[in-house]
Amino acid sequence: MTSNDPRLQESTTRIRATMKAWGITNSRLASEMGVSRQYLWQVVHQRVHISLERSQEIERVLDRLVAESGRHSTFGERLRAARRSAGYTLKEVAAMIGYSWAGVERWEKDLCRPKPGVLWHLMSIYNSSTAWLGEPVPVRSVEPRSPSPAVLYAGMPMGAQNGFQLPLHARARAHSPVQD
Repeated sequence: MTSNDPRLQESTTRIRATMKAWGITNSRLASEMGVSRQYLWQVVHQRVHISLERSQEIERVLDRLVAESGRHSTFGERLRAARRSAGYTLKEVAAMIGYSWAGVERWEKDLCRPKPGVLWHLMSIYNSSTAWLGEPVPVRSVEPRSPSPAVLYAGMPMGAQNGFQLPLHARARAHSPVQD
């Protein structure tokens, strides 16, 4: 049972998108509104007819939850919200990234942090952005930041490097013939 009103359809689409983006579950929104999870699921998936006013009321409650989530939640809580929003269990995520479910749970309980590469992998699984987590994630570039010392000093005699002594492997590489 759906409505043909485009404003109501846009509103329910916004509700669904906001819930997914912020990791707000049907259970949480239903408890805030004082309705059952099943009813809210039917509303969000347009299985039951509601008025435009009721849809706008749901949006207001959802906006309040989003505002509270942005201010008060921790890194682990946001990580858990992203996992739940994607619809994965702890064990499913752990199997996907090669960690134990207990390790994933430790990240979500703020007992420790995942490495940047693991965090990037989690965000790609959750189809979420790291900006939402509120912290920059350092990612190593594939390109070197600057030329290696072997390249900088390749043409200089070994004593003319202002006291800078290259490691043996770099010196050998600097003076070896270039092979194409």
